[in-house]
Amino acid sequence: MARLVATLGTQPGSVYETLLNLCRGAYDYGEKESPRLSIDEVVLVHTRGAVVVEAYRLAKLLLACQRHVMPQELRLPNHCHVGKIVAAPVELEDVDSRRGFEEFYRVVRANVSRGDVVDVSGGRVAMGVAAALAARDAEAMVVASVIPSEEYQQVESARKAILSTYDVRGVLSELEQGLLACHELPDRYPELARQLARLVTGRAVTYVLYP
Repeated sequence: MARLVATLGTQPGSVYETLLNLCRGAYDYGEKESPRLSIDEVVLVHTRGAVVVEAYRLAKLLLACQRHVMPQELRLPNHCHVGKIVAAPVELEDVDSRRGFEEFYRVVRANVSRGDVVDVSGGRVAMGVAAALAARDAEAMVVASVIPSEEYQQVESARKAILSTYDVRGVLSELEQGLLACHELPDRYPELARQLARLVTGRAVTYVLYP
């Protein structure tokens, strides 16, 4: 089993897109084979910016309840059972300085080990660079995913619809406290479940940057 350590920006579905492609073995590794990976833990590295924290909550809710909100064709394969979702917050509003870059690198490096996969798709370029350097130093794989530009409107529309209608922090708190089970989410919050599924296109292209 492997861990996926992902940088997070404002798009909560990007991590799931990467995870889905890695688990399916549907990623570009150049001339090498791209075997299906078995991933059981996801670490979400995020800053304290309000929009990014909102994205973290949505990403965690999506990852935790994917089997109950995603259509069959976009669910993770059975060999990828994500039993642990970990937050790795960086105590910065944004990475906009050398100090911020170094702090982001430090947090990623503290959370990545040899054999992990590091997804650098989310966040600013400096975050991706810091995460890639940390991954290289830890001898971990580096990947990135690209969502087709024509799909952005759907994803952004779903994100805005959720945040303008639901208290995502409250729903996630219910889930974490055992007051809500994932199988109950579609019945209790049917529109939320529908919009969560729309955060994922299933058409992202994932490719390996290193090694």
